[in-house]
Amino acid sequence: MNYQLDIKDIKDRIILSFTTGSKRLDEFLTGGYKLGTINEIYGEFGTGKTRFLHQIAYLFCLQKNNYTYFIDNEGTFRPEILLNLSVRYGGIIKEILNRIYVSKPLNEKQFLETLERLENIKDSLIIIDTLTTHLRLLQNKFYEIELKKVLRKLLIMASKNNCIIFSNQVRFDEKGENNITPLGGSAVNEIINTKIKLENEGNRIRCIIENYNAKRKYAITYLMITNNGIISVDE
Repeated sequence: MNYQLDIKDIKDRIILSFTTGSKRLDEFLTGGYKLGTINEIYGEFGTGKTRFLHQIAYLFCLQKNNYTYFIDNEGTFRPEILLNLSVRYGGIIKEILNRIYVSKPLNEKQFLETLERLENIKDSLIIIDTLTTHLRLLQNKFYEIELKKVLRKLLIMASKNNCIIFSNQVRFDEKGENNITPLGGSAVNEIINTKIKLENEGNRIRCIIENYNAKRKYAITYLMITNNGIISVDE
């Protein structure tokens, strides 16, 4: 990507974690999601990606008393989901909603403009649902160019001690051992700190975690979607 973080900035940065709402998932993420990192969540339709992103946004605002910027490329942001989360986790819902800024880009140009407006914010959570919604409509050569622009902006925002979490769409890979892979390939893999794959298994969700910064780099846990949030099956 030809973008290098300032070494002094890295040393001076305070690494802060915040919970996902699942004790088991927090354990595998060594304390939860962290400021200054870039994280991917992917899976097929109906695996709970968007609900999980709502939950992360709510809990970040509740714990850190700071702002979340929710880039809703899919048009799936629902305030009523946050209302249900307040029943489980507490907090004053009006105050939480006032800390979540939602933008709804309609195409790749508006998506890039939204990212540009966020380049100077610090110590916040930036959620993108989903990363490749508008990009995948482009021809291959333009897709790769625009994807690199997006990833470069994510690196810049992470360097300002923001936590970036994005969901991603998938494609079927007939040759690979895994039948689905997230879009973006190696270009995305080069910049992320953690990757979570969600799979439906009846009344529970299989959650496969890859944490590239931890001693235990690969783990599996099971989640369950409830009316008041996503939790570990054994909680």
